[in-house]
Amino acid sequence: YQGDPLTPGIPATKDAKRLDPKDVSLPKIPAQPIGYGAATEIFRRMKGEKLPEDLKAWVGGIRADYLLTGGPELKVRLKVEQKRELVRTANVIATLRGRGPEQAEIDREVIIGCHHDPWNCGAADPTCGTIAMLAAAKAFAEQARAGTRPVRSVTFAAWGAEEHGIIGSSEWVEKHRERLAKNGVAYFNLDMASMGPNFGSAASPELKTVIEEVAKVVPQARDAAKTVYEDWAARSGGEPSLGDLGGGSDQVAFLMHAGVPSASLSGGGSKGNSYHSAYDTLPWYWKTVGDDYEPALMVSRMTTVAAARLADAAAIPYDLARVRAEFAKHVEGFRGSKVWPAEGQAAAIEELLQVVRTTATEAA
Repeated sequence: YQGDPLTPGIPATKDAKRLDPKDVSLPKIPAQPIGYGAATEIFRRMKGEKLPEDLKAWVGGIRADYLLTGGPELKVRLKVEQKRELVRTANVIATLRGRGPEQAEIDREVIIGCHHDPWNCGAADPTCGTIAMLAAAKAFAEQARAGTRPVRSVTFAAWGAEEHGIIGSSEWVEKHRERLAKNGVAYFNLDMASMGPNFGSAASPELKTVIEEVAKVVPQARDAAKTVYEDWAARSGGEPSLGDLGGGSDQVAFLMHAGVPSASLSGGGSKGNSYHSAYDTLPWYWKTVGDDYEPALMVSRMTTVAAARLADAAAIPYDLARVRAEFAKHVEGFRGSKVWPAEGQAAAIEELLQVVRTTATEAA
C-alpha cells in the first residue's frame, strides 16, 4: 500500500497509534546515488566479467567499459548515513462549496490535485502541474466572486510527501474515505502536467468521454486554429488515445482505495528531461519546454472545463456504457491467462462478465 507505512489504513495524525518500525517491512538495503565522476572512477578500475548480450542495454554514456563485476582485487568503500525519524509534512487544501440546491449535491465533490514536494528544485516535477492546479482554482474563485458557483463542491489540493511514498494524498483519503466513497465525483491529478504541447490522458472509463468532449472546445497549445481534440486525434492515428490509469502518483488512493473515478491530464512532447535531478530548475524548464507557458494554459483549461462539467451538470456526465465495455474487455483478457487455474476458468469469466453487465445496467 501507499502512504505512511506505520499507520496502514488510518490517517497519520500527530497522535495516531503507530506500528513499531522494527515490525514493518521497511527497506533494509542502503541505496546511495552517486555522480558520474565517482562512477567513472569505479568503472575504470573494474577488471571483472563482461556484460552478457542480454544486458547490453545497461551500457550508458560513461567513457569506460561496462562490466558485470569488478574483479577479485577491486574494493569500493561507501559510507551511507541515513537517519530514520518522524517528520511533519502538510497538505494544502481549499474547497469551494457548491450552491446546491440540495445538501446532497453540495456534499458531492470534484477534487483537483498535484503534489508540492520535489526532489531538488522541482520546476518540472511537480511544479508545472501545481501551477495548472492553481490556475484552475483561480478560475473557479473568480467565477464565485462574480456570483457563479457550481452545483457541487470543488476541492483543490497540494499534496505533501508524494516523493517519499505518495503519503500526503493517501493519508487524506484514509481520513476522508467514507465521505469520498459516498460523494467523490472525480479526482484529477496534474503531476508534472505541462511538459509540452501534446495533450494526453489516462482515466477511469466513466470519465474518458467527458475528457474527449472537453478537448473539442479547448484551443491547442501554440496552435489556436486547432482544438486539443484535433491535434490529439491526429497524433493518435485518427482518434484520441486514452490510457487506463495506473499507479505512481497521487491518484492511487482515490482510485484504488476509495473508488473515486480518476484521471491524469498532461501535456508532453518537449525534448529532454530533468526527472528527479538537480537540473530540474526554472531556467532548464524555460529552455526545454518554453517560457510561454502555453502547455500549462492548455492543461489548466482542460482541467477547469472538465471539472466544471462534472461539478455543474444536472446529472453527472459519466459514460456508463464505456465502463461496461472496458471492464468486459479487461475480463476477456483473462482468458487463457495464468491468473486463474485452467479448470473452471471459462465459467468464472462468464460469471464475472455477468456481474459487469448487471452492475452497469443498475448504475444506468
